[in-house]
Amino acid sequence: MAGPTRADKARTGKRYWIYAPGEQAKHWDDFSQKGLMALAWDELGDLSFYETQEELHKVVRGQLTGNSSRQLCDFVQEVREGDGVFVKRGTKELIGYGEVTSGYFYDAERSEYRQLRRVNWLTTGEWQIPEDWNKLPRQTLTELRGEERVRQYRACLILERVRHGPRKPSGSLKGFI
Repeated sequence: MAGPTRADKARTGKRYWIYAPGEQAKHWDDFSQKGLMALAWDELGDLSFYETQEELHKVVRGQLTGNSSRQLCDFVQEVREGDGVFVKRGTKELIGYGEVTSGYFYDAERSEYRQLRRVNWLTTGEWQIPEDWNKLPRQTLTELRGEERVRQYRACLILERVRHGPRKPSGSLKGFI
């Protein structure tokens, strides 16, 4: 029996993700300007034609380690339009927030980071995670679970905006607070 298809998988409510645009956020300037969220693992090609989670996991797990395969599968099939994305640099700093505006797509014309989604980056800046909070995950993409943690990260970004104003003039956090 086949696993659930993406269309069959009903989900309500917004989810939040922690995302790293490359090691130490080295691709953040490019991705933030182009409204992109991207993962590498380009050698796997276009993953959009796998209809079930089971199919995708089987292919990806055969070529990547467990943690990497989970991140890529989440990116392709779990992240949804409207989800919130906190961008991180390392494990102690947030550098942006946005909302996903497209489904998964693959761009073979790019030289690297071909696994893509479009994102409306609402704010960019540098927000240090307080010392008494847990460090941010090391993985490239992790679902942020727990309402309290989401509230903490949102408060961190909002407090900075109140103190210093928006870092990206066109950014709006309408619906964020």
